[in-house]
Amino acid sequence: MVHALSVYAKDVKESIDTAELDTVFPRRTLDVQYNTWVRPTGVGEWTEVTRVIPLRFLHEPKYAEIVFELHKASHAQLQEDDHHFFEGLELSGDSASNETPIYLLILGS
Repeated sequence: MVHALSVYAKDVKESIDTAELDTVFPRRTLDVQYNTWVRPTGVGEWTEVTRVIPLRFLHEPKYAEIVFELHKASHAQLQEDDHHFFEGLELSGDSASNETPIYLLILGS
């Protein structure tokens, strides 16, 4: 997984902190929210849609595991859309009242 991310980073001319990907996330659950634009009928107006991907683990995962599971879960939803590129995760301000933290998925295109 870390190797694949390193290859991707090199391809887009970015650096990657492999030690950070090896860091353990201190929870077993997190929700990842992102927005995308769709045309439900394939024509006409574009509509912004918010989606949430619940990630659940039996252990406290490493960041690399989170990225991999996030990729698997979002690929089916995003594969038919325009090209999307992972730019990061940002803790949502709405997380304070939840047991499961909510992260915002930052996508570029």
